[in-house]
Amino acid sequence: GVSPAFAWSANGRLFAAACGKEPTLSIWRCNGNQPLINERPLGTVNAKAVGNSFFDPDVEAVFAGFGSLVFSPDGRHIALTLKYAGDWADDLLFVGEVPTLQQELLVQASGTITDCSWTFNSRKLVYSAGGQAYELPLEEEISSPLPFSAELSRCHDWWPLCASYSWWLRNSSKGRLAI
Repeated sequence: GVSPAFAWSANGRLFAAACGKEPTLSIWRCNGNQPLINERPLGTVNAKAVGNSFFDPDVEAVFAGFGSLVFSPDGRHIALTLKYAGDWADDLLFVGEVPTLQQELLVQASGTITDCSWTFNSRKLVYSAGGQAYELPLEEEISSPLPFSAELSRCHDWWPLCASYSWWLRNSSKGRLAI
């Protein structure tokens, strides 16, 4: 089966879920704290179609499910990790407009994406892939490696801070926290 992912927007008015036999990402309105999943979604995108449009047709890319799913703090964007099978498979990071899910960015990571977080101002994503931390400014559309390794990253809700943690350090039984 396909691993699912879901999230609420910061204001709680929207709910997103990535799941299903035909894997899709959908966004619904909420009534109070209840997602209206029995209604028609505000936006839907087929994850396999997005991923297959990115890869060379001669390369077999096997979709394996979803990873991190996060709304931007301003509620205008959503980011979703599309996971691919294989030890050396590179995951994709899909960024869509809310609520239509029109594709804004599709970035191929270097390795498996283990985490993703938005900066407080919704202008950048910080994500971890293949044991390395990266930042992705929305206006530049190109990821840049940060000067530290990380498998887990969390941006502060209202300060320009991010904490990243790495537990895969060589020759060490301890992890490293970078802020």
